[in-house]
Amino acid sequence: MPSKPEVRAFGALAFAADAWDRLTAHCEGAYPEEACGALLGIESGAAAVVTDAKPLPNAALDRRRSYRLDPEDVCRLMRRERSGEAALLGFFHSHPDGRPSPSRTDRRLAWPGYHYLIVAIDGKGLLGVGEWSPRNVHTASAAG
Repeated sequence: MPSKPEVRAFGALAFAADAWDRLTAHCEGAYPEEACGALLGIESGAAAVVTDAKPLPNAALDRRRSYRLDPEDVCRLMRRERSGEAALLGFFHSHPDGRPSPSRTDRRLAWPGYHYLIVAIDGKGLLGVGEWSPRNVHTASAAG
């Protein structure tokens, strides 16, 4: 009998193992700059399962201190969702040498109805993870 895939959960989000691995690899590879991307998957009521973490280019002018998603990338993902592909659940970005909690800018620019994941990272690896929506914030220490 095949084993169940490993799932990591943070706040209202659960991650399939390969999606989590892709997300953390992208954040580690972008260090010391901020990484960013989209969270795709299935949402049913209060539960959301991320089946794909799609790395996206950081379009910010100062990528060491901020991130910016290219509107064309976001529109492309929204079109995919409307065509019946995986739902756009939200977005992720990293805080290099920072905390896994939303900054004032993160809160100001957040879109209602989406989940946000912040990965705190340093030169040695993952420090912690914060999941939040414009109404709720959940943080966790580094996961192995």
